[in-house]
Order: sequence, then structure tokens, then C-alpha cells
Amino acid sequence: MKIEIKNYRGIATANLELANIALVCGPNGAGKSSIAEAVAAACTRNPSPIQGLRKKDASMLLKDGEKRGQCVVSDETGSVTINWPGGTVTATEVAPQCTAMAAGLESLLDMTPVNRAEHLIHYMKALPTEADLQDALAPADVSAVWSVIQSDGWDKAHDRAKERGAKMKGAWEQITGDNYGGTRAASWEHPALERYAGVTLGELQTASSEARAALEAAQANRGTAQQVLDGLKEKVRIAKEAEPFIKQMKVEIADTAIAAVNAKEALDALPHPETAEAMAECPHCKGHLVVVTRTSVRKPAEGGVDEATNAARSEAIAVAQAKLDELSQYGRELDQGVAVYVSQQAAGTKAAADLARQPSGTATSEDVVRAQQAVQAADSDLAQFTAAHDAQERATAMQANIQANLLIIEQLAPQGLRQRVLDRKMVEFNAMLTRMCKTAGWPAVVVDDDLSVTFGGRPTMLCSKGEQYRVRAILQLAVADLDGSELAILDGADILDRFGRNGLFKMLASAKIKALVCMTIDGRDKVPNIKSAGLGQAYWIDQAELQEVV
Repeated sequence: MKIEIKNYRGIATANLELANIALVCGPNGAGKSSIAEAVAAACTRNPSPIQGLRKKDASMLLKDGEKRGQCVVSDETGSVTINWPGGTVTATEVAPQCTAMAAGLESLLDMTPVNRAEHLIHYMKALPTEADLQDALAPADVSAVWSVIQSDGWDKAHDRAKERGAKMKGAWEQITGDNYGGTRAASWEHPALERYAGVTLGELQTASSEARAALEAAQANRGTAQQVLDGLKEKVRIAKEAEPFIKQMKVEIADTAIAAVNAKEALDALPHPETAEAMAECPHCKGHLVVVTRTSVRKPAEGGVDEATNAARSEAIAVAQAKLDELSQYGRELDQGVAVYVSQQAAGTKAAADLARQPSGTATSEDVVRAQQAVQAADSDLAQFTAAHDAQERATAMQANIQANLLIIEQLAPQGLRQRVLDRKMVEFNAMLTRMCKTAGWPAVVVDDDLSVTFGGRPTMLCSKGEQYRVRAILQLAVADLDGSELAILDGADILDRFGRNGLFKMLASAKIKALVCMTIDGRDKVPNIKSAGLGQAYWIDQAELQEVV
């Protein structure tokens, strides 16, 4: 990997090769951090790598007195270039890259536990899969819940599940008329069911049917009321009177039908006006034809017919048509009248049969009232029993849904399935940290269950600056390994003592990632000879120029 920097902050020109480890050394203020920042800017595609610096102020990143600055990072697969002060980034798809954390621009150590969890979940791919959720909630179908998670995220899905649970508890309270409580809901029984203990639905239905049959018998035995008898007799009388009217109207219907036929023939026989509007078109010559009847036409008279004759013909046709319409309407009215009388005859026939079946009354009015009361009581028992059982079934089903939803809420909560998957991934992550620390010969860096970080068992806030640097380096390289970064940038390594530096280089040598390390050293002769150790290339920077240390 080649790095070329021009006119960036404290650097005039810097060209270096990064095969495994590139160690940049120099006195204070020589430009080491400038190199680290420029490479970080290019590999993270961030033209303003200094926190708080706005892109429009990128001209401040130029070396004093210069108008143009540039950083190019390239390898055999591609290159990325940043130009200042514009901050334009040009890169191929496979150009060298790293995340802000691998570049040292961010650190897990500086984050709150919540943000640290979010980053670790992202880098370790520690979010549960649909299969994880299905295993946790089996045998329930989780496709609907998973769809919400995919569209809105775990926290929103958790909130929705809690809202759904609150609505279901409200529905349970509406069904039962009671205040919801987990223990109470699990053992709730409709109060009315105690009164019907040992009674079945079939028994109540039989009781209702028997009471209704007894009422019908009492009503039949009591005899039909006089007004009902009078009504039946009146229907019989009306039916007898209908017969002569039916005969008379049928004669009139026949006479009217004959008159209508005659009127239609007379209408069809009338000569039609010989006007263009009243004529038909000849299908052969397309000329005008006089309509004689529906089935016959003729040629117009020679010379045509005068206007008065045409008017008279039209008037005659209108009069004939009106007469035909009147006969047709009268015929329809006669048909309707006959239908009414026939209906009265049928009602009379049925009324005569009903009169013949009337029994003599034996039951009293009090018997009928008592039978009616018995029906009401039986129906009331049946209705209350049915309503109570229905409410019991709906309440039980709702409670089952509430319990199932509670399991969903539990799994969607931050401390639920996500925490279990994260804990599992954290075991793997801490195992990685332990291996790296062992390689470096350093005390173990551990991310605890509460996502606090310890070094050799001590909280990092109680560690020295050098110890905290080692923790940052371990976390930085571990995340870089997880996120696929192609290089890591470690500035300020001079805070480490010789033992710490040796451990850092051992760890970097065993890592699968290239590393740019910058540290302050008083003199060129004190620069570690990492080339002879096969670790990479060391560089000395002074007076804004970079040179290889052979």
C-alpha cells in the first residue's frame, strides 16, 4: 500500500510504503499526527478528520502558505484521493478503506455503555436473526413481528408490543368488567357460572323448549279469542262475495282484449304522413318509402301529399294510438283487480279451514300467564348461561393472547433476546481480546456484562494513560478485524514504555491488518529497527519531510 501526502497541516511531502507496519517517528510537532490524520481522512472518506472542524473550514488543514493539499492511498486494487481545500474525495470501488474506529478517530473506550453496545452489536453482527426469534418464541409464527423489526427496528417493535398488550388488557377488562391483573386473569371465572354449576347447555335448551311447548298448549286449550274468530268469519264472507266480481271482470277482460285487437288493426290500417321524418329508408336504393303497416311499405304518391293531408293523417294516428293505450291500461287494471279477488278467495278458504280446527277452550288466562312466565325464566337462564360461557371463553382466549404477547415483549426488550445474543457474541469478542493481550504480553482487556471495560481487572478510569492507550489499541484492532478495515492507524504510541511498545509490535505483527504507527522520539538514531525484525518500515520525519530509516 502506497501513501502520498502533500501540503497537509505540518507535512510538505510524505511518501511511504505500508506493507505490514509503517512506523513514523520524529520530534514533537514534526508532523506525525498530520500523516495519521491525512491517511485517516482518505481511508474513511472523511475530508475533515478533526472533530468539530466543518468541511467549509477545510482550508485550515493546508500547510501554512500553501493553496493545495492532497493525500493519495493506493494499492494493487485501487486508490482513493482527497484534495484540499475543497475536500473532494475520488475513489475506486476497491480502494483501501477503514472505519473511523480503525483509523483511531473514534474509540469504544470514549463511548457511553449504550453507544458502546450499539457499536459492538453492529461490528459483531450481534443482532438476533429471524431464526433466533423463532426459536425463542416457538411454536408461534414470528413473521409479523419480524416484519415490524425489519421496518422499524427492535425498540419500535418492543414499544408496539407493549401498546398491543395494553390494548388487549383493556379488551379483557371490557369482557369481564373487572380490573386486569396477571394472577386474577389466570384464575378468573364468570360470576354467573357458579349459579349454573353442574348444568349443561343442552339441559337449559331442553328446558326452554319444553316451557315454550307448554305455553303453546295452554294457548291452544284456552281457545281462540272472539275477535280472532270474527276475523276468520269475515274472511270467509269476503271470499264468497268475490266470486261474482271475478266472473264479471273476466268477461270485461275478454271484451277489452278484443277491442284492443280491433283498435290495433285500425291503427295499423291508417295511412301514414308522407313526410321525410315519417318515411323509412329503402335498403336497396336508399330512397324514401311510405310505411303502410309494420310489414308493408310502398312508394310515395306521385307529386307527394299536401301538408293538410299529412297533418290530418298524423292527427288520426294519434287519436287511434290514444284509444289503443287506453284499452291496454284498462286491461291491466282488470288483471290486477282479478288478482286481488283471487287472493281474497284463497284467504277465505284458509280461514274456513282454521275455523273448523278451533278446539273448545279448557285453559284459563292464569294458566297462559304462568306458562309465559316459565318461558321467560327458561329463556333468561339460557341467555345468561350462554353469555357467561361466551365471556369466559373470550376472556380465556384474550388472557392466552396477553401471555403470548408478554413473551414477545420479553424477547424484544433490550435485556431479552438481543442481550442474550450480545452476551454470546461478547464471549467470543472477549476471547479475541484475551488472545491479542496474550500475544502482546499485556494484562487482559475485558468488556464486562455491563459493557464497562477493565484492564487487568481494574476499571480503565483508574488506569494510567499508558495503560489506557493499550486498552484503546486492543479494542481498535479487535474492531478493525471485525469490520473488515484494511489498515489501522495508531498515533501517539510514544506514551508506551519499551515493554508496552514491544507488546504493541508483537500484536501488530500477528494481526491480519496493516498498521500505521506514529510516535515521538528524540533522535533518528533511537528509531526502532523494525525492518530488520521483518515487521515493516520505519520513517523519520523532520522539517516537514519524511525519510526512510535504513
